[in-house]
Amino acid sequence: MVADGTRSRLRVRGRSTRRGSSSTCLTPRTTQQIRWLQTPRRSHREEDQERPGGQQHRHGLLCPLKDVAHGLGVPLTTASRRDTSGVQCRSNLPQRRCTGLLGLSDNGQDVCRVSVSLSLYGGHCATPGHMELRITPAPVRGKFDVLREIGNLDEAAKLLDASRARFPDDPALASSHAELLEGKSDWLSALSAYDGVIKNFPRAFGARLGRARILRRINKAPDALETYSSLLAAQPYSAAAQLGKAATLIELKDFANAEKLLQHPHTPKSLVDWRKHLLMALMLQARNENKKSKSMFEFGMRKTPFVKIKRLYAAAFARQKLKNGEPSVAVRVVDAEPNEVSNVVRLHALAASGRKELALDAWGRIASNDANIELATEIARRFRVIDQLPRHDLAWIYNVEERALLLEAA
Repeated sequence: MVADGTRSRLRVRGRSTRRGSSSTCLTPRTTQQIRWLQTPRRSHREEDQERPGGQQHRHGLLCPLKDVAHGLGVPLTTASRRDTSGVQCRSNLPQRRCTGLLGLSDNGQDVCRVSVSLSLYGGHCATPGHMELRITPAPVRGKFDVLREIGNLDEAAKLLDASRARFPDDPALASSHAELLEGKSDWLSALSAYDGVIKNFPRAFGARLGRARILRRINKAPDALETYSSLLAAQPYSAAAQLGKAATLIELKDFANAEKLLQHPHTPKSLVDWRKHLLMALMLQARNENKKSKSMFEFGMRKTPFVKIKRLYAAAFARQKLKNGEPSVAVRVVDAEPNEVSNVVRLHALAASGRKELALDAWGRIASNDANIELATEIARRFRVIDQLPRHDLAWIYNVEERALLLEAA
């Protein structure tokens, strides 16, 4: 009870009122609530002082990531959760530790992924004053992904060789050798390497996904479709398997079943949402619904925060302009990047618009182990950029460009 004459205020249904009000029902605090409110509180600073290394857990998380990123030539900036060009932290709240760090950095040409955990440095300090980090295979795999993403395959191979003996039973690292071969466009060797990983690790999901990608590369789309279906039977909500199967269905002209896998929000947000949106636009383009696909390509070029996906939107839009007989527009739109289909579409646009010197320079810059070198060479032959006779017609060029776009979009 509250003594008469006091001016205490009691909490009533989410707001306060004075005692004696007849218009509301009073709900006084329970004894447990009162005790909780009277319990002395400690600041985070006091808690950190009692916990060994606690302050470093809170304030030193981004420093190791930045050191690694800058060492790889990938600039990072601290950013908010919604800013895809900065650093994001996934925290394991019960343990009050950061179990993973994901950095997305736009260097003006690409969105480079940096996926590391606090155990990246394998038990030694990153720099003086940083925490010592325990050993797990996850950070090795994360650093490998970064090196491969920026095209530094030699360093990636060295890292893999140094780590393989330490983690012989990790299927993700076992698949890394096959991914190196895939990056060098050695499709048959990569397929054999994936088969070896699957033999040793029958449930290696990533290796089975990689094998399906290689099957698509060597024009075995039905076999790839069967692999994706078995993967989705095991993990129905796998985004990678859904995207791969949808792209394969589009390649096989099974648009109805592909559309079922490409449901996405009206306004895409995540990277998976944007990939589904792009695949839907490519499907509409394949169905000759050019007005709808053009609108979706333009929306993606304006709105997506993922630069690599934006280049794919621009390449697909430029390809549509090339088919419409507007090569000069295609030249202005396309944003080329080495080792991507955008580079080949730019070559096509330059050659079709009669800019042969620029086209010859673009063709010469495409590496011999580029995944699309055969397509680029045929474009150079078709438009007399090089002194060789064409081996395929123009329809073959557009079909292979479409398949290359589907491969990168998924």
